[in-house]
Amino acid sequence: MNITRESDGSLRVELSQQELHTFRLSYGQLDYKDQKTRRLLKILLEGAGAITGFDRHPQKLMIEAFPSPGGGCTLYFTSLGQKRKRYRRVLPCILQLASADALLAALEQINRKPVPKTELFRLNEQYILIVHADLPPLSEYGDPIPATQLRLAYIREHGHPLQLPL
Repeated sequence: MNITRESDGSLRVELSQQELHTFRLSYGQLDYKDQKTRRLLKILLEGAGAITGFDRHPQKLMIEAFPSPGGGCTLYFTSLGQKRKRYRRVLPCILQLASADALLAALEQINRKPVPKTELFRLNEQYILIVHADLPPLSEYGDPIPATQLRLAYIREHGHPLQLPL
């Protein structure tokens, strides 16, 4: 058995036909669904991982097997990295306003430095103000609407975009 840590971080294990036969396997019989193959891979990862410092418990591990002369095989274990973290996207605040006066009053309340990204739409005789920042309570000017990706898409598709007063 020859164990080598590759420059890309993967682990290479070369097994002879005799070593495969110890596990009652041959290259042609290697199948991850087979219990004998899984046992072989587990033992190799534990032993070779401890010797070389290879992380044998990554989130995803690619295992490749190639035949070698003499009936043996070469196995490559490559860590595909840690599972990527998913960050929750912060949804904007949506405010439905009945009149232009209410809209202007609400805009006065959110006018601060730096000015947050803001979108304005006219939809069904209402003004819809979308602000991409935390807002002070503005319920006295209009009705807050729970933000969802679907609702935002609907407003942007069916609403008429308006220019914000500067």
